[in-house]
Amino acid sequence: MMDFSYVELSRNGSTTFGREGVTTDDILWSVGSRLESRFDSEVYRLAYGYSFFNDGKKEWGLLLGLHVTRFDLELSGRGSLVAVDQASGNEVEIEGEGERTYDSGFTVPLPVIGLHGSYAFTPNLYFRGWGQIFALEYDDYEGRLLNFAGMLEYALNEHFGFGLGYAYYSYDLDADGDRLNGSFDYDFRGPTLFFSASF
Repeated sequence: MMDFSYVELSRNGSTTFGREGVTTDDILWSVGSRLESRFDSEVYRLAYGYSFFNDGKKEWGLLLGLHVTRFDLELSGRGSLVAVDQASGNEVEIEGEGERTYDSGFTVPLPVIGLHGSYAFTPNLYFRGWGQIFALEYDDYEGRLLNFAGMLEYALNEHFGFGLGYAYYSYDLDADGDRLNGSFDYDFRGPTLFFSASF
């Protein structure tokens, strides 16, 4: 069994910035200014399922797959441009306060392993769910992914169906490298409405 799914989320927010000395790349955000944010994520999930047990009504087995997640972040507000002085190692202002925008995006591909199961109430109505986990520590990077989902699906015919479900994703990433430095913790959970196709 091969399974592919796609989830897209977009979040917007705003707050009055109240911390001093916070920089994003070369932008030092001004205390007391309004900071607008936009955060988008796209999750592509491809998994192969191997069944240990299947009696036509109940099934459970092993999942091996790949999660590819794209994150995009945009921040906008008032701030000044700064740079690190090579001699002292301190940040120095190179351009005064003004309206600034920060854009960044990165992609996280992670292999995962887990379990899947399903139960058929009728030939057309069944419940299926899965749980997947992956953890990796390599060089300057350490990450973890958790994914759990359960859904009730109705098959319209042999190839198409639709349903309702609930999904949970959790990402933890710590990096101490030249290109990426910092910590990233991201959880999202909630109900889903989906359409399915199989061939």
